Amino acid sequence: EKMASFTMPLVQDNETGWGPEANACPEALRHLPFAPFSKNDRLGRAVEWGGTRERDRRWQKSRTEEPSPFVYEQIDEEGFRTVDTKTTTKPRWGPARRGAMGP
Repeated sequence: EKMASFTMPLVQDNETGWGPEANACPEALRHLPFAPFSKNDRLGRAVEWGGTRERDRRWQKSRTEEPSPFVYEQIDEEGFRTVDTKTTTKPRWGPARRGAMGP
């Protein structure tokens, strides 16, 4: 069997900092902005992998076009009355009471 071929690309090592050297950038990419970094620079949080704020904002924006079935609607309860207002009493004896005080 013949193995797949792989040509190792040219790797440019910058001895004085992080990223490519100024003369290593192809002409087609020279108009793009680049911020130089030192290898000793401490980066804060470079990437927010969760992206929850943006995702939630997009989700809410897409969901506002149609009514949500989970939106709470205030119901007028002014005329509401319970049907059974009689208080219940617990029986003194019965299956639930046997053995309550011990055997």
